[in-house]
Amino acid sequence: GLCYETGTHRPADPEAAAGWFQRAALAGHLNSYCHLGNLMMTGNGVAKDPYKALELCRTAALQGSVPAQIWMGKFYLYGDATLRNPQLAYTWFLAAAQKQAPEAFYHLGMMLNQEKVDDHSPAQTRQFFEQAASLKYVPAYFQAGKHFFAAQPDMETNQLPAKHLAKAYLWISAAIQRSEDMEEILAAQSIRQQIIAIMPKTWLAELDRKIAQHLQQN
Repeated sequence: GLCYETGTHRPADPEAAAGWFQRAALAGHLNSYCHLGNLMMTGNGVAKDPYKALELCRTAALQGSVPAQIWMGKFYLYGDATLRNPQLAYTWFLAAAQKQAPEAFYHLGMMLNQEKVDDHSPAQTRQFFEQAASLKYVPAYFQAGKHFFAAQPDMETNQLPAKHLAKAYLWISAAIQRSEDMEEILAAQSIRQQIIAIMPKTWLAELDRKIAQHLQQN
């Protein structure tokens, strides 16, 4: 189903993908209902039915499937305009994050960054991105580094706290090494240059060692 959906090793065929997802779901792979629902959400290869898409995936999500919970969050956040509900999206992402799903932490951070949730703080946004980054979710590296570098300066020194500066360097450097988005890499390189200009040179060796250790871990 995934191969037909994405066109891997064969031309993309969403109608065939839907058939395989349905077979997999009936055979007990409940997450396939979410993949089928994703096609239904936009009418790609099957009749468009956003509400049925949501219901198909909900069963697996309620049974505790982390991928299904992430799908539910995406459906409520990015799906058909008739059913978008940021609060429900946040609830589903949070459920998956409680099981240490890195992608869920990333989406939570993005929701807070885009002010789709009330009563949030920059510290909480940084925390979500850092959780995703620490679990090696590559898109979170740049966001974590960028937000630590943009943190509030210390009121007495008017400088970025040392801990935030170090974390900004760590995650921005990880983004440069792992991101496949050239625009993001260029932005990260620009931020890294700004960090190096104000960071003590004596930190570099230790921080570079930590970056290498993080990226080498399984």
